[in-house]
Amino acid sequence: MDELEKTLFNKNFFIKDKKKSFLRSFKNFFTTKSNSEKLYLELNINSSKEKNNHLINDIQSYIEFLGVKFDCKYLVAVGCNQLDLLKSLSKRFKIIGIDNKYNIESCKRIEIPGKWIEYDLEKEMSLPIDSHVLRDSIIICLNYIEYLDNPFNLLYSIKTAMKHSPICLMRTQERELQENKLFQCKRSWSLTEYTKLLNHFKFNIEFVGLTKINESTKMKDQILSIIGNESFNKTYNNPFKVVALMAVYNEEDIIYYSIKKLIEQKVYVYVIDNWSTDKTYDIVMEYNNNPYFIGCERFPQKKESHDNKFDFTNILDRKSELASHIEADWFIHCDADEIRESPWEKLELVDAIRYVDHIGYNAIDHTVINFQPIDNGFISGDFEKHFEYFEFGIYAAGCVKTWKKTDQKISLSGSGGHQAQFQGRKVTPFNFLVKHYPLRSQQHAEKKIFQERKPRYMKNLKEKGWHVQYNQYRTGDTFLRNPDELIKYSKDNFSSYFLVERLSNLFNSNSLKNFF
Repeated sequence: MDELEKTLFNKNFFIKDKKKSFLRSFKNFFTTKSNSEKLYLELNINSSKEKNNHLINDIQSYIEFLGVKFDCKYLVAVGCNQLDLLKSLSKRFKIIGIDNKYNIESCKRIEIPGKWIEYDLEKEMSLPIDSHVLRDSIIICLNYIEYLDNPFNLLYSIKTAMKHSPICLMRTQERELQENKLFQCKRSWSLTEYTKLLNHFKFNIEFVGLTKINESTKMKDQILSIIGNESFNKTYNNPFKVVALMAVYNEEDIIYYSIKKLIEQKVYVYVIDNWSTDKTYDIVMEYNNNPYFIGCERFPQKKESHDNKFDFTNILDRKSELASHIEADWFIHCDADEIRESPWEKLELVDAIRYVDHIGYNAIDHTVINFQPIDNGFISGDFEKHFEYFEFGIYAAGCVKTWKKTDQKISLSGSGGHQAQFQGRKVTPFNFLVKHYPLRSQQHAEKKIFQERKPRYMKNLKEKGWHVQYNQYRTGDTFLRNPDELIKYSKDNFSSYFLVERLSNLFNSNSLKNFF
C-alpha cells in the first residue's frame, strides 16, 4: 500500500456503508447532513419545484452531448454493468468495455457491438488502451466504484488515462439522498466526501453535482463528476481583455447595477443606447471615468433617423462592427437585463473565458434562467438581490453570444441575435449561465411590452419571425407569478443540483439533434 492509499484509508475517503461498527469506529465523522444536502433532499422530495424545468438531465443524452463536443470516436466503459445504456451508446460511439469476465460476457450475450477486454480493475493500475485511442475517447465509469472492495487502483487507472483522454464521467450513489438502504454497496459517499476523494487523487475536476440514475426516475440521488484532461490549466494569468457590447433602451431601474456587475468581474463595457427616453443614458455616463468603461454611443447617430423604431438588425450589425474595431481578446453580446456567470464556481467570468480559450474553443453557448416577479416590490436597484424565483429558458437555436475576436466579421443579425456566427466556430462543451430579468413588476411589464416594445417593432422583422417573445400577452394580463410554479434560486446549490441542465441546455430530442 503506497502513501496515497494509506492517506485515503486513514482519512476514510473510501467511505463504507454506515453500519453500526463503522459509526462506532469513526464516531460522527461525516455523518451530519450539510445545509446543501438538506436542500437537495427537500428539492428531491418536493418534485413540484421542478415542474417548470423542461431540460433533459438523463445521463445518455449528456454523454452523447459531451462526446460530440469533444470530437470523441470512442467510448471507454470502465465497468460494463450498464448494459442498456452501452447498447444505446454503441449507435453513437465505438465501445471499448473493460471489466471482469462476468460483465464482459453479459455484454457479448446481448450482442452489444464493441471491443471487450477482460480485466481486473482492482489489481491493475492502468487501462489497457493505447494513448492515441484515449485521445479520441470519452471515458465513463457509472455506478461501479461503490461495488469494489478497494477502488484505489480503478481511480488511479482513470487518473493516468486522463493524461490523454479529453473528458471522463464518473457516477456513484449519493448516500444521504438514497430512499432505500444501500445493502449491496460496499461503500458510499456524500457529495462532499466524494469530492474530497477526487481531490486527493488530484483529478482535474471540472464539475461535481447531482443527476438521476435514469430518465424515468424523479430523484436526483446520484453524484456525477466531470473530469477534464490533466493538461487543462485554470491558472493562466496572461493579459486577457473581455469586452461586453450592451444595447439598452429605457433601463433606468437596473442599468447602474447591470454595468457594475460586469465591471466587478473585470469585464470592459461599451454601451449602445437606442435613444432612451428615461434617465438611462445619464446613469450610464456616471461610469465615464471608470477604467473598465470604454464608452457609450447613441444609435443611430442622428436622432431624427431613429423614428422611435426598434431597428434590431442595425443594432446587431453595429455590435458586429464594433467587435471588428475594438481591441479585445473576447466579446460578449449582452443586454442590460442579464447577468453573466462562469460555470466554474472558483473562476470569475474573465478567468473562465480565458480557460475556454486555453482549451481550444472560440465561442460559448449559454443556459438561460428567467427570473420572474412575484410581487411589485422592485422599483430600482440591485435586481439580482431582489428576484429569487426562476424558470429555465428554452432556446432551440442556442445562445452563442460570447466569442473570441477573429479576423473575419462575425454575424449577429443572421440569427436574430441568438448566435455569433463565423467560419471555424468551435463552441465550448460547457455552457455559461445567463440570469435574465426581463419583467420586473406588473407596471414595468405593462410599460415595457405595450409601450416600449410592441409599438416599436419593425414590420419587416416581425415578418421574419423576430420579436415573438411577447406575442402571447394582451392588455389586462397579470404578470406576477405564483412562486409555487417557479424554482427558488440558491447560489449555494443551483450549480450542483442542476448540473447537467446548466452545462448543456438540452431540453428535447430536437435540441440534441443540433449537435450531431
